[in-house]
Amino acid sequence: MYKKVFSSNLHAATSRVRKLMQKLGTAPGTVIYTGKQPPGAVNVHVTDFDETGVKRLTLDTSFSLPPAELRKRWIQVSGLHNTDLIKEIGLKMHIPSLVLEDVVNSSHPAKIEIQDKFLFVILKVPIFNEPTMEIHFEHISVLLFENLIVSFQESDMFHFESLLYRMQQPESRMRRYGCEYLMYSMIDFVVDTYTFLADVHSEQLDLLEDEVMSSPHGNHVNQIHDLKQRIAAAKKACRPLRTIADTLSSGDLPLISNSISPYLKDLRDHVNGLLDTIESHRESASMVMDSYLSLMSHRMNEIMKVLTMMSAIFIPLGFLAGLYGMNFDHMPELHFRYAYYTVLSVMASLAIGMLILFKVKKWF
Repeated sequence: MYKKVFSSNLHAATSRVRKLMQKLGTAPGTVIYTGKQPPGAVNVHVTDFDETGVKRLTLDTSFSLPPAELRKRWIQVSGLHNTDLIKEIGLKMHIPSLVLEDVVNSSHPAKIEIQDKFLFVILKVPIFNEPTMEIHFEHISVLLFENLIVSFQESDMFHFESLLYRMQQPESRMRRYGCEYLMYSMIDFVVDTYTFLADVHSEQLDLLEDEVMSSPHGNHVNQIHDLKQRIAAAKKACRPLRTIADTLSSGDLPLISNSISPYLKDLRDHVNGLLDTIESHRESASMVMDSYLSLMSHRMNEIMKVLTMMSAIFIPLGFLAGLYGMNFDHMPELHFRYAYYTVLSVMASLAIGMLILFKVKKWF
């Protein structure tokens, strides 16, 4: 019923909207991928690590996990469109179907969820396309078990390459601490990505403000509007990070050791500062728009002032021209030899006198 109602009104719906429509009326826990299907197959990487070393391998689509060679393990799944594989992973890892539903639901906002045997976190990683100035957010899910962390992401873009590089260093904290530190590092990486995006927005705001103050034009309206939309999208995606950071730093989670408490508190401070920065950018964008409108209004007032002064000057001149253009027979001035030059002199004197008056009044 719902599908018929919506499909009749959304003839030109995007593929993502059509996928969301497929979830209408389905039972809770139905695993349906709602994002844009990337090319290629799903990749599964397994990284075993501890204080002694790091070993990384790639699995085939059958998801047959080899025995752990080291004490801690990171399973990374790149690609969510193969829902059969996602279900197989959930079955072998004892992940509830309700959690798997959120894993493949790319429209789900960021959140943190505490389960009996694991901690479930959803993150939204911003991806900034500099040539087109567009931003989209990739859906990433992280499940923290005892000495095991499982991450799911939409594409095969390796966002956490820097974390793997740090892990391979002999004195890396990821190898000394548990898997909870790796999860913290993932969230911290996402926060750093939002911080970079905020820096980009700050530069764009400064550039727009300089251009608006120096030479405002019509294109600035669209540029400011687009920038406000990007800032609003970043704020919407980043806001749940405060709840995630507050929950992790609360100190009463069984899978989070006290040894990383300072890092989690630092993460909370970074998130709060980031949200304050994004909010200040939103206010700055509104101020730039107000400045643009004020300058354009001032420019329009200046133009109207000039036109008004010109009209005021030509009103008496038009009166004189109309008066002596009525062609009455009994107008003595018309027969005066120098009447034409006299009228022109009077009209010029009026125009010059009014200009002097306007200048004295400082109207221009």
